Amino acid sequence: MTVNIGLSSFFTPPKCYSVFMLLTIIIIVVVLLALSLKVVKEYDRGVIFFLGKCTGVRGPGLIVLIPVFERMTKVTLRTITMNIPSQKIITKDNVSIDIAAVAYYHITDPKKSVVAVENVYDAVNQISQTTVRNVVGRFQLDQLLSQTADINEQIKDVIDAHTNPGAPRSRLWKSRILPCRITCSVPWPRKPRPNASAAPRS
Repeated sequence: MTVNIGLSSFFTPPKCYSVFMLLTIIIIVVVLLALSLKVVKEYDRGVIFFLGKCTGVRGPGLIVLIPVFERMTKVTLRTITMNIPSQKIITKDNVSIDIAAVAYYHITDPKKSVVAVENVYDAVNQISQTTVRNVVGRFQLDQLLSQTADINEQIKDVIDAHTNPGAPRSRLWKSRILPCRITCSVPWPRKPRPNASAAPRS
């Protein structure tokens, strides 16, 4: 009497093991799809990096990335309203005033705004503060009050020149500065106090 025992019976995986492997594969596929599919809105652009190297700009719409190997950094193209903190400035005629400004800008080159500068918002803010001090300091108080539109235009041109690579000198990134608005407050002159030591005449 002979008994034939096939080797396949010893290596047949149980059903629970097959289900576990199937669930693992499904979870891995879902995770990879979640990492690879990105949606970029109409007002955004995605700067793509493949293994640390910038390969271009994509969007808007659905973007497919290679999981693990590709990364995306979003950049908004909408106009950004930036408040320039109030700062004390001495005018050309030695009058101390408080200047507060508002700048409007939007990014026109998403790739350079990510690759060439660490933080675009901070960079534009610092340049704006320095430009406001330099430009306002060239005018007298009467000119600041009467020529506000011209001063705003000068501030816009200076900031725009620092961020525009099409200018004669090479620039770091590219953005567009829209018309700025500045407001100034001048302290009222204090009336001289009467001399308390002087006794009134009888």
